[in-house]
Amino acid sequence: MMTCEAWVRRAKELPFERTRIELDELRAGEVLVELTATGICHMDVEAKDIVPLPAVFGHEGVGRVARVASGVQDFAIGDRVVMTYAACGSCSHCRERAPYHCDDSWELTFSGRRGDGSATARENGEPISAAFFQQSSFARYAITPARGLARVAPSLKIDDTLLAAFPCGVLTGAGVVARQFGFSGGEALAVFGVGAVGLSAIMAARKLGARSIVAVDVRAERLALAKELGATHVINAAEEPDVVARLSHLFPRGLPFVLDTSGNANAFQSAMRSLATGGRMAVCILPAPMEDFQFKPFELFKRAAALEAVSFGSAEAIRFVPEMISWYERGEFPVDRLVTVFPFSNLNEAIAASESGAVIKPVLDLRPQFQ
Repeated sequence: MMTCEAWVRRAKELPFERTRIELDELRAGEVLVELTATGICHMDVEAKDIVPLPAVFGHEGVGRVARVASGVQDFAIGDRVVMTYAACGSCSHCRERAPYHCDDSWELTFSGRRGDGSATARENGEPISAAFFQQSSFARYAITPARGLARVAPSLKIDDTLLAAFPCGVLTGAGVVARQFGFSGGEALAVFGVGAVGLSAIMAARKLGARSIVAVDVRAERLALAKELGATHVINAAEEPDVVARLSHLFPRGLPFVLDTSGNANAFQSAMRSLATGGRMAVCILPAPMEDFQFKPFELFKRAAALEAVSFGSAEAIRFVPEMISWYERGEFPVDRLVTVFPFSNLNEAIAASESGAVIKPVLDLRPQFQ
């Protein structure tokens, strides 16, 4: 059993604490990854209300394979990898290359344990929750199933801190547009909330040829960036007295595609009321705890519209992450515009900067020379 440094959250009201944990021995099909970078996502903060504490969070890890267990044939020590989301690998959805709909996704993501219920980490000999998204990347090392890894070609020059932006938030926003909605050119889309997920959707929509892309938010600086990244129209909901009326003026027949990434009840209602007949609305974020959603299906019924809760952008990560990276390499998907890098020692500061809106996509650099 090896030990490593990690950030542990002990109670909902407390910040993360830097400590040492003991990692379990690898099981068949698992890989030990030495982390070089990890993204920080909204869920790393909100999961304190779901995962038993104390817990090690983090689910956008990048690093090098340090060890492989029996049954692992596709990865070798030294491989550069991106860790993606959790899936069982054996249910009908996983067998049909739809792991984002894995039957056991919720348990594998939020139980803090392997699929068999065993712990991957301990502190002072006592089991703690880890295996968050089957990785827990707020640590120097992480145990993860090989089936959730995406290999990075040795020739790829992209920095690890930029790779760490791709596995969840960026994957979700871009995946909704490319996979769930299946854009191929000429579409019209409104995005409510332009954080990392919303801006990724906007960049993907532009790359895939959408003719109209509307960004709706309450932060002027975020809307300005959305315009630079591909939005054809921006609406500041803090200044616009009637967002729905403004959208109706721009699109008299309503919008065929709407994405809500805000977690805000008012934004949700406005998004739904902006749909065209037969339109599709996707929701891909947990509602904020203080929000009181009064869902009334009549708005959808009278439009014969669809409301879709989306998991991981309906994207098969081990294939879609490399595809997005290739978009970036060709200058079609400037994810670097979203990322701010912090040293591993500054996790709590990075989270505070994200929650205040000062940064869009914080990423931790775990490489020794940057600590």
